[in-house]
Amino acid sequence: MPRRTLGLLTGVLIALVVPAAAQAVQQPTATATVRVEGLTDTLVPRTSITTTQTPVVKDTNVAHACPGTSGAGALELASAGNWLGTWSNAFQYNVETVKGETRLFGSGNYWSLFINGYAAQTGICGIAIQAGDELVVAAVPEVGTTGLLKLMGVPANAKPGVAFTVTATRFVSEYDAMFNQVDTNAPEAGVTVAVGTTTATTGADGKATLTLSAGGPATVRATKTGNVRSASEPICVTDGADGFCGTVKPGDPAPANPPPPAAAAAAPVPDVAPALPSIGSLIEKAAFKSAKAPRELKGTVASDASGIRDVLLSITRRNGKTCERYDGVKTAWVQMAKCGAVNGVFFSIGNSAAWSYLLPQALTKGRYVLDVRTVDGAGNVTRGAERGAPGKPRTRVVFFVR
Repeated sequence: MPRRTLGLLTGVLIALVVPAAAQAVQQPTATATVRVEGLTDTLVPRTSITTTQTPVVKDTNVAHACPGTSGAGALELASAGNWLGTWSNAFQYNVETVKGETRLFGSGNYWSLFINGYAAQTGICGIAIQAGDELVVAAVPEVGTTGLLKLMGVPANAKPGVAFTVTATRFVSEYDAMFNQVDTNAPEAGVTVAVGTTTATTGADGKATLTLSAGGPATVRATKTGNVRSASEPICVTDGADGFCGTVKPGDPAPANPPPPAAAAAAPVPDVAPALPSIGSLIEKAAFKSAKAPRELKGTVASDASGIRDVLLSITRRNGKTCERYDGVKTAWVQMAKCGAVNGVFFSIGNSAAWSYLLPQALTKGRYVLDVRTVDGAGNVTRGAERGAPGKPRTRVVFFVR
């Protein structure tokens, strides 16, 4: 099934189960980057923005407002408002035109949304922008699976005639038999890496080696058919005394007011800790009558260095010998072949730091186990089932409906 179809299906289900007020909740402002890739060229280069609390309305109807802290708000800032979309109650704004390039579903290509390299699981208004997020809006084919390329290891400076090596990585979102989104990334072979007219092709390890001769600033980019092109990564070619990149040629006068030497950039610290979620709407081992059993599940996710990519829930129910799990795609309870919360299936509810999920109908009699899990922008996943241990967030709650 094409990803667009799955994305629309997910959007319908989210619209059905999440209250309108919850969808419109403003998140804290955050600094992130936005890039727009047209079918043949870049329309908006990677642009740093800081979201605002100003709602985004694209059709003059104030009832059709998206949070300024959403993907719509980020795109509004990066494109200087130069994008259009049609509103629907199911999907809110569907991106149709950016910088004069129109891509409508049914025409062969459409605008797909990627957050931190992977396909977004909501529409543009449903993406809650977190600090450090990378939003890419790209024109992609309706049929097939399109990956997104990233270039790793591009040096800030390179010497003329001295080779340097970069790595092209492909990020891709696919779907399993239960329509759960599966995100993976790996080095990609056969990618063309180009600096001006100088090109190289990556091998099986995703690596390509280039040697540049002309001095001065340039950009490095990766492309491969069937994938969204990478961002243009800056590089400066200099031998250290040729007048390029802030250097001075021998014999030339030094600048009258030379800038202070730049401090060496600290090596980036890899993010290896997951974004910590917590369940906040239920008390451990609480018992409810069916009429008063909770339908809206709520919680929070702590701030994370690489942002929040996904929040997932798993809900299981046992009544006597009957064991069921909640299917977030079908929005229905299905029987389990084997009892136990460990056999539950996680489903996505978006990437909001203040998450909530509205069950479509009242809970019936049984013992329930609710688990929450997150995936952050670096791919770290929370594991385990903490039930309120001192100093740890609650990622599991057991409760009863009588």
